[in-house]
Amino acid sequence: MKLGHMFARTETLVRSAIQSIKLKAYCDYAYTFISFYEDTRQKNVSTGLFNDPGQDLDQLYDMDDKGDVHLVQREQRSESKRTQVWYGSIGSGMQSTKSIQQRNEVRDQYGVIGLENKAAAIIDCIPVGVIHGVCDYGDERQNKEWQPYAAAMSAAYAKAVLHEIRPRNQTYGPAKIPASKY
Repeated sequence: MKLGHMFARTETLVRSAIQSIKLKAYCDYAYTFISFYEDTRQKNVSTGLFNDPGQDLDQLYDMDDKGDVHLVQREQRSESKRTQVWYGSIGSGMQSTKSIQQRNEVRDQYGVIGLENKAAAIIDCIPVGVIHGVCDYGDERQNKEWQPYAAAMSAAYAKAVLHEIRPRNQTYGPAKIPASKY
């Protein structure tokens, strides 16, 4: 596992759109994109609907100082507080993390808010910003239950970002190539 490589920053245009969403929503980031999710929520996919699987299936396990794994007890959140947006650095690799200890070590060493395994292959090749729906906690308890919901939520947020990006006022036509000095 290669650690410590920094990828390019999120494209300026995308960062500006994200900042605009943050400013509009001040306290409730979900407000700006939840309507895009509602358009998708009831659509059927091979694994079911894009609905939230529910808090009963949202289980975070952690490891204490002795190495014992335990379920983290969390308060039930109201429906309006279920969807949250987290902003920060995401660790990216070529394979999934399936260890609580490894997840915590990477988080603590690099200050990442999450881990993913898709963007590493393309992020330095094209100008992008990574928007990722959380469907597991990076441990051996991964399941497919949250994937449709996470995909729908990240797609809704991406739609909100694209909604913020306005086309430039310019005439499109053949590219003007500057004359060569030689």
